[in-house]
Amino acid sequence: MTSFLTGLLVEIIIILISIITKNEKVFIYATCILSLSSLGVAAISIGKNSYCTYRKSVTSSKDNKLKKIDRLVNFITFALPSIIVLISYYNFIK
Repeated sequence: MTSFLTGLLVEIIIILISIITKNEKVFIYATCILSLSSLGVAAISIGKNSYCTYRKSVTSSKDNKLKKIDRLVNFITFALPSIIVLISYYNFIK
């Protein structure tokens, strides 16, 4: 839940900056970069250790797997406010 609130706080800061500068492109680009980069990091962090099944089964424990899943969920929930704001922006404003 804290990653969602952090993502929401960052998104509010992006919205405030775009309102102060009166530049819509700052909002769109920053929100896209924020959401896509955190989803990309989540995909890379999950996929980087899946190349060798033997190595993964020998070295990983249940706690290690839970940490990886928790990290993935944190990145996805961090990107969620940005995705929601972008979808609502394109549906209601554009």
